[in-house]
Amino acid sequence: MASSSSSSSSDGDSHVQFTLPGDPPVFMTRWTAADANQLHAVLSTDKSIHDATLRIPWPYTLSHAEMFTSYASRPGATEYAVRIGSATAPLVGNVGYVAAALPSGPGDQSSVIDGEVHKPQVWVQWTIGYWLATKARGHGIMPRA
Repeated sequence: MASSSSSSSSDGDSHVQFTLPGDPPVFMTRWTAADANQLHAVLSTDKSIHDATLRIPWPYTLSHAEMFTSYASRPGATEYAVRIGSATAPLVGNVGYVAAALPSGPGDQSSVIDGEVHKPQVWVQWTIGYWLATKARGHGIMPRA
């Protein structure tokens, strides 16, 4: 049975932990600027991640890593570093999501019923992206993240 928990440290850094019996815990942590070198080390040596994703450039430079960690560490960011064993372990992947409001569906126009204005339904499209370093694949990590 999986369990999850959230916690925050005094510097505002938060993480989510998912644990399965018999496996090391998987942590999803907020990105920080300090992660740029690790991110660069993983993504600049594993072209298979670039080949399997839409947004990771190749070759992957330290400048790319610094731009990403700056973006992913901002308030409200929905990108998380994936780590195995502890919240401070080296990163092995990323999970992120984006919710985008879509235009109303066909025929969704405001209408007046009994003197009340009824607005159209809002449609939301969710996009989920993830990658995992080659050495961490095949161990059931991503389904837990």
